[in-house]
Amino acid sequence: LGVASRRELHDEELNEALRLFCRKAGYSQQSIMAVAASARRRSLAVLDDLADRLKAPLLFYEDHILNRTPLGQPGKMAGTCAVAAILAAGVKAVEVDSTPFFGKLCLALARRPVQLPK
Repeated sequence: LGVASRRELHDEELNEALRLFCRKAGYSQQSIMAVAASARRRSLAVLDDLADRLKAPLLFYEDHILNRTPLGQPGKMAGTCAVAAILAAGVKAVEVDSTPFFGKLCLALARRPVQLPK
């Protein structure tokens, strides 16, 4: 799950956005394997709380990494969350494109291919 937000973000806003996002995308929150964001948001406690609740690692990427992408994104927040999701999943595209919520955050989902045992 890629997350991009403004500096002021509250637990209730993030939790409601994630609930709506997963419902619309048809994915369970339990299927989220990592939460990824810009390193500029390292101090946002709501991201730590979300990762803890989902029992998923919280991954941060520096701007110079997030900016090196061939993807044409509709906006800075949308691009940041999409690229963070792609990097976390190790894929080339998002599964569910970035969706803005409340004018202060965007979420995107990338999905690793399923590896079936041989």
